[in-house]
Amino acid sequence: PDLEQIEAQIDAGEYEIPKYWLSQKIREIEESSHRFDPSLVRPITLLGDIQVLEGDYVGALDNYGRAVHLERVNSGLVSAGQLEIVYREAEVYRTLGDFETANEREEYAYHVLQRAYDPYSEDLLPGLFHLAEWYERTHNVFAARHLYQRATDVMVANGKGQSMEAIPAWSGVARTYRLERFPPIYIDASQSSAYASNGLEASYGPVTINNFPAGERALQTIIQIHRTHNSPTPVIAQAILDLADWHLLFEKTREAYPLYEIAYELMEGVDGFPMEDFFGQPKLIHFPAPIDPSAPEVPDRTAEGLVSVQFDITERGAARRLTTLDSVPEGMMDFRVRKSIRASRFRPPLVNGEPQMTSGFV
Repeated sequence: PDLEQIEAQIDAGEYEIPKYWLSQKIREIEESSHRFDPSLVRPITLLGDIQVLEGDYVGALDNYGRAVHLERVNSGLVSAGQLEIVYREAEVYRTLGDFETANEREEYAYHVLQRAYDPYSEDLLPGLFHLAEWYERTHNVFAARHLYQRATDVMVANGKGQSMEAIPAWSGVARTYRLERFPPIYIDASQSSAYASNGLEASYGPVTINNFPAGERALQTIIQIHRTHNSPTPVIAQAILDLADWHLLFEKTREAYPLYEIAYELMEGVDGFPMEDFFGQPKLIHFPAPIDPSAPEVPDRTAEGLVSVQFDITERGAARRLTTLDSVPEGMMDFRVRKSIRASRFRPPLVNGEPQMTSGFV
């Protein structure tokens, strides 16, 4: 109960008293027992949490490292009890910009889970999602896809492949296929991609590349799950819109347009839904952010800027007839921004479920 109260104080932003109390508690346990007493793990971890919040990252890593060591000494090398502390370590390294060590801690946590549980145990799922999301954040889409697929396999093996719990896994599979083809930053076709597999096949086995049907099936599965479980109409409609957007991104308008019409008709039947606000304007579904200018182009080290562009959006969601309206600093990012907008895709406005062209969009 004392530790729960201390944790509540930390959550409330009170650090001084909890820090003093935890230091005293750690000293008390060490003097009355020994330096490897398992009851030290939680207070040492909480002390590390305070240090993170105060910006003392080196001190936090020292305490997290000691807590992990104590957990391993008392509960075994593959104890699942160490995972939350290891994840804390990874987050600190990420904050410090040490992505290599952060990646090592994330992967270490997953390997602990693999050794602790059977290959199809549901206890693997939190770790699978945690590492998959980390890989997504660091643009390792092939490794992320492998883990999301593993999560669907675990769900299916436990009879939950068509459950609501499986939706994040199916969604992750589809998202990685989309990220492979449509990365979040603009990459010139003449350049080597920053989203290459980086040898990850060696760790996770062969990867499937540009597999449009696999992503499509994952999104179709999500729609089927929502319908089976009688999800609310807006939720089903959004799942259908996601599939329609998928087809539009891959320039399969013959498949996209009927899906947009189905989603439109579903939402038309929902009382009070703001159809004009939701469907009446173009919706950006892919924008590859332009790369920042290199140092020599920024003599005054300007931190922020603005490029305002006007363009038309076709029924297929592509930008055409671009005109730069404003640029601050003048001329610095115009070309990059216009390239990114040309590579963008929009969901066009829908009128009675039919895609419409938009002129003069800014």
